[in-house]
Amino acid sequence: MMRGFWTLFKQTLNQLLTPGTIGIFLIFPTVLISLMGFLFENIYNTSLVSSYDFYGVTMIIFIAMMGATVPANIFLEKHLKSANTRIFYSPVSRVSVYFSKILACFLFMSLCLALNIIVFQGLSFVNFGGNNMIYVILLLSHFVLFLTLLSSAICVTIRNEEMTNMILSNSTAVLGFLSGIFFPIASLGAFFEKVASFSPIKWTVDCVFQLIYDGASSNYWWIILGLLALSLLLLLIVHRNYRPQDYV
Repeated sequence: MMRGFWTLFKQTLNQLLTPGTIGIFLIFPTVLISLMGFLFENIYNTSLVSSYDFYGVTMIIFIAMMGATVPANIFLEKHLKSANTRIFYSPVSRVSVYFSKILACFLFMSLCLALNIIVFQGLSFVNFGGNNMIYVILLLSHFVLFLTLLSSAICVTIRNEEMTNMILSNSTAVLGFLSGIFFPIASLGAFFEKVASFSPIKWTVDCVFQLIYDGASSNYWWIILGLLALSLLLLLIVHRNYRPQDYV
């Protein structure tokens, strides 16, 4: 059973290790942060937070949100149908099938983002909290877990790649806009700030900035527990709805 699980895990990891996916997670963050930091440098030049610091944090979170489409593609992409057919007829439990995909996606995305954070902090390109960087990485890892399971839950419920990607792309764009990813949400007014307070994305953004600039966050462990609770709920949805025969 475990041998079958690790075989599926390695197959999924090989599907993720493509030039396009690696470029999005390891090269695109530098390009995006450099561009946003340069464009909005004048806005932050009198602040303790530089434009590169602000967009370094928010664009890493935005790329994690973009990565929510990765599990959907791993589950549903059409060119994987022949592999799914072999899996369907192999003596491997359905739990091993979906869990190997989820684990591979989570580890790949979280390790790529952690590597970016370590490099950016080491080069003083973006401030990720210095000694508190490990807490930032831990929090973002839980955030990636939540996003991975959210994507997986949607795709095993809808079972349509185009529809799933459209829902994820549109919802992450709207939620990112309402959570202060592109600019401080307070500038939109009290109503939008209140709406954003219910978003796990906003929780994560605020907590990361508190860790970096205040040295701590009173909500840190509560947010991690909240992300874990939401992740567990989404995992139950995946377990209930995943059927290997739907992907052949």
